[in-house]
Amino acid sequence: MSESTLRQLDMMKLMPRYPSKISTTQLKEQLEDLGYLPTMRMVQRDLEMLASVLPLICDDREKPYGWSWHKDALGVQPAMDPIEALTFSLAEQYLEPIMPGKSFNRIKIFFDRANSVLKEVKKNQISRWRKRVRVEPQWQRLLPAN
Repeated sequence: MSESTLRQLDMMKLMPRYPSKISTTQLKEQLEDLGYLPTMRMVQRDLEMLASVLPLICDDREKPYGWSWHKDALGVQPAMDPIEALTFSLAEQYLEPIMPGKSFNRIKIFFDRANSVLKEVKKNQISRWRKRVRVEPQWQRLLPAN
């Protein structure tokens, strides 16, 4: 694999999800920490190329411009197997009532992905187990303060 391809893969791994962002300078420094020797222009070209084929966004409202994955993008993630999906599904049931809404919404994309993986799983022990097991809080769920 060419060095530019490896560098671009690492750039995608370093990219935060919106609303967080990373500047080209920060990205260049982090790539240097990984052992690459990119110029600022290389980083800019790579970002433009990646943004043309991936859901990357550039916040150009103020300098330095910030780059991030679109808020609904999955980014660079390995495939989720059914056991991992089941784990996320149970974690969602546990965390949703106790996490602040904004924080939970930031990680909801992972739970949605897990639920879609579980829907694709044929009728097997995992899908049956999920229907039989759930997390029940030990307290009465409180409504958020107004």
